[in-house]
Amino acid sequence: EPSRRVGGDKEPLSNDFKWNEERSWLETPEVDTIKTNVEAAYDPVQLVKIQAHHFQKPVIPDTFVTGLRDMGEHAMSFQERLGEYKAFYENLQVTSGLPGASSSSPVPPPPFYNLTIGGVYRDTPDRTEFKNVSRGYVTHATPKDKQIVADIFQRLGVDVQPRQVAISALRSKVLLQHLLSLFKPGKVVCHVPTYASTIDAARNTSQHEIVEVQPGGRFKALFEATRKASAEALPDEPVVLLLLEPHNPTAITMNEEEVEEFHAVVRDCPNVSVIHDIAYQGYQPQQQDSGKRYRDDGMPHKNQIYVAVLSTSKSMYASGQPALYMADKDSLPFLVDHYQRVATGPTSVFVHDLPYYRDTLDDAYMPSVWEKLQKPMLAFVDEHKARWGCDYLARPDGPPFITLDVRDKLEKLGLSNKGFRELSLRLGCPVLVDTGVLRIALTGFDKSKHDEVLPKILERLDFIMSLGPDDEIVTTFKQYNPFYASTGKSSKTVMG
Repeated sequence: EPSRRVGGDKEPLSNDFKWNEERSWLETPEVDTIKTNVEAAYDPVQLVKIQAHHFQKPVIPDTFVTGLRDMGEHAMSFQERLGEYKAFYENLQVTSGLPGASSSSPVPPPPFYNLTIGGVYRDTPDRTEFKNVSRGYVTHATPKDKQIVADIFQRLGVDVQPRQVAISALRSKVLLQHLLSLFKPGKVVCHVPTYASTIDAARNTSQHEIVEVQPGGRFKALFEATRKASAEALPDEPVVLLLLEPHNPTAITMNEEEVEEFHAVVRDCPNVSVIHDIAYQGYQPQQQDSGKRYRDDGMPHKNQIYVAVLSTSKSMYASGQPALYMADKDSLPFLVDHYQRVATGPTSVFVHDLPYYRDTLDDAYMPSVWEKLQKPMLAFVDEHKARWGCDYLARPDGPPFITLDVRDKLEKLGLSNKGFRELSLRLGCPVLVDTGVLRIALTGFDKSKHDEVLPKILERLDFIMSLGPDDEIVTTFKQYNPFYASTGKSSKTVMG
């Protein structure tokens, strides 16, 4: 096939199986044959023979800054393929090899369990009130808007007043990137893995130095690194503590001792400011409202800044909508004024729908995730992780994730990060894997189904995690998808 590279390089693309621009990777004669075989006699070995496509990445104009190629959440691009495969998988009509299957009464394959995304699946009432939805600019939040936002924060465990809240014009990830661009070039201290888009932008477009801290040492190690960065910073060089809580992907949250150390760092280090990413606020009831003193009384030192950003996609189940944020007493007026001038305001429909989002919050959802899914799954992982050949990256304190260090397991299997991720997809139970870290997300199921899905998820996870290098599923997968052997290129983050 002709090369699609731009320029003088005419070598064919390695592992490029794309044969028709109008057809997907699941619309080939080979996949049609596999589909026929699986429907005639269900066998997961047949499913791992499906070859994934790997295309030449889009050309980047030379006029753009460097470093854009690998920025951001590669897990997001995986979702398109996941959706395509899920539709293919769930449409299979199996006539043999599964209970009750026959040519006269075909059955679907075993259920598909998506364990990749931290966003919440809930069954919420339809919106019925669409009157007086302005399509004009929203230039500011009214007292009524702020009251509703404060009500939402209060429901999520944040003791805040209407005058202390703001509605961003930007989604949380973009707001975090933009906030970091407001600081002079300095040091950003953060747990890794973390949201790649945030630290990539800090490094590539804001010229910050990233100080990476592994989460195995919890928040103590993060605060120690912050103190060190503060001591080493040049005069007039800011240090930004990027504090994710609960942390993605480990779901650790500060305990009382760690909160006190957090406040001590802010008190002892005048050049340290804080960006508090509270995307999963309300997921863990023991999470403390550590930003309250700064909202009420301001920061202990001049030019220190505290900003907390809430992703409405997660805690409010408002996917794709603007972020809500708070800040210290002295910084909030500037930030509100700045973003009013440079970004106008949030979408009018989102502001109109704020009462709907408030009224459809479900205080029982996360407790159900914790009691009916995560606690029993942690007990299951505790029992089997040694046999699987892995351990926790850091044991979670609550929803929504369980994160495992699978570096040794991947090496034993001879699979790359993407390889294990893709293998789990083929087997109908996809997880995210990167840099030797496997993340299980538990918020993709309606709470009415929690009791029903748990034993089936545990059975499927145990099957996948128990696979060895000589199992037919693994050897067949690598035979048909050699790109996913351990030498294959990995992505960068498990976030999403």
